Amino acid sequence: MGFARETLEGMAMKAEIIIATYNSEKRIGRTLDSLCEMAKQTALKEGEWRIVVVNNNSTDKTKEIVQSYEDRLPLKVLDCTTPGKSKAQNMAVRNIKADLIIFSDDDVEVAPDWMDKMVECAAQNPDYSVFSGFIKGYWEKELDPDLSAWGVPVGSTYALHDEDMVSGACDPGKVWGPNMAMRKAIFDEGLNFDERIGPTPAKFYAMGEETDLAKRAYAKGFKSYFNADAVVKHLVKKETATEDWIIRRAERLGYGIFATGKQNYPRHMPDFVPVLLEILVLFVIWACVYPLTFLMKRSKFRFWSRWKFYYFRGLLRGYKDFL
Repeated sequence: MGFARETLEGMAMKAEIIIATYNSEKRIGRTLDSLCEMAKQTALKEGEWRIVVVNNNSTDKTKEIVQSYEDRLPLKVLDCTTPGKSKAQNMAVRNIKADLIIFSDDDVEVAPDWMDKMVECAAQNPDYSVFSGFIKGYWEKELDPDLSAWGVPVGSTYALHDEDMVSGACDPGKVWGPNMAMRKAIFDEGLNFDERIGPTPAKFYAMGEETDLAKRAYAKGFKSYFNADAVVKHLVKKETATEDWIIRRAERLGYGIFATGKQNYPRHMPDFVPVLLEILVLFVIWACVYPLTFLMKRSKFRFWSRWKFYYFRGLLRGYKDFL
């Protein structure tokens, strides 16, 4: 299938897909291949949809790989030289023409009917403006059975939905970046991604830029809907399916809580206890337990003791930086 890029500019489109990418030469080909399969089967006509890929200051061959698909996909490639996924997505949104904006990542496989199911869901649910698709995992290495049994928070750790989720109205907290859509009206209202939040080349950053936007949209009356029929598979790299990686991820998770608003912190003590005091007390408790975990056998208690140490350390840092 060939796409004449000049015929796509300025046409009325039903949907546009945004993918922000950084140094993804080893993974983005798999994503683009799945989009090629989708393009062969979509009910949308040429000119009714396109993909906007934002190269976010990559230093590898990401841009060249994306451009090699221009004769197979209706692609527009943008360059965002300022690091940060939220910055890249905001740039892309400013170039959008369609009423429905679909977001995904550079490490997914989309189902052949993914875009059609998103467009169909938006058309059938006009009272909703934010749509979360179903995110499943494709694991390079299966999660250790012990970690599964200990209740690792797979959703917040890997952005994967529970298998028993069904279509219907949902909490905006279930809207995650690898598979979501928003009506352009949300951005026309003046909302956008908070550029303090989201992946950057730095090793440490606040998570949850898409959930933060979904919650702010909800506060303005834009309701969220879970679409179980629009499916992507999200890569879980083998190096991330380890106990050490998961517990360190907890610190980034905690750090992002206050970036998305104080109201998102789940209280553990009565409301009359100041939030900062609560976090300090709990951090001190788990900081005292943490050194002892190196003397313990591998167990559920050891895992969660280490996880909570990192989580509350992230909360403290987030409270300082964002409040």
